[in-house]
Amino acid sequence: MKEYASRCRSENANLPSVAVVHVDANGNAHTVHVDDDETRVGIESMTDVKEDEEEQKMRPCPCLPAVSAEFPEYPEEGGVLAPFKFFLGWVLFILSFPFICLFTWTIPDCSEAHNRKYFLASFTMSIIWIAILSFGMVTLVGRSGCILSVDKFTMGLVVIAIGTSVPVGN
Repeated sequence: MKEYASRCRSENANLPSVAVVHVDANGNAHTVHVDDDETRVGIESMTDVKEDEEEQKMRPCPCLPAVSAEFPEYPEEGGVLAPFKFFLGWVLFILSFPFICLFTWTIPDCSEAHNRKYFLASFTMSIIWIAILSFGMVTLVGRSGCILSVDKFTMGLVVIAIGTSVPVGN
C-alpha cells in the first residue's frame, strides 16, 4: 500500500493539517485527514525517505530510466580481510552493472501503480532473459570443456549442477 502525503488547510483553523491518501491494490484512493503531530512527523520522514530513494538512483544514460544500484561500501568489520572484501565487492559491482542496466531498461517495474498493466510484458521479458542467460551459460560451459578437453556432458553435470546447488548469499 503506497501512501502519499499532502498538506491542506483546515476549515476551522489557520494551522495546516495533513491528509494521507492511501492507494489500495486496485488503484482506488482513500483520503484520511490527520491532525496528530506524531503522525505528521512520521509522514514528513516518509517523504524524506522517498526523496532519498530517488537520489540513490543513477543515470548512466540520460535518455533511459534511472538505475537502482548501490556502490560497494568499505566493511566496518572484517579485520584483515576487509580490503579483500571491498575489492571483491567492486569487481562484482562492475561485472553485474551492465546486467542491472539491461534488466531495468527492458523489464517494466510492476511494483509501481502506473506500470501494473504491463505485468504480462514483464513476465515475458523475464522469461526471455532467463532463456538468453541459460543459453549463454550452456555455451560458455561447452566451450570451456572443449578447451579443457572435458566432455560436454561431464561439464554440464559438474559445473551447471554445482551452480544451481550453491545458494546465493547477500
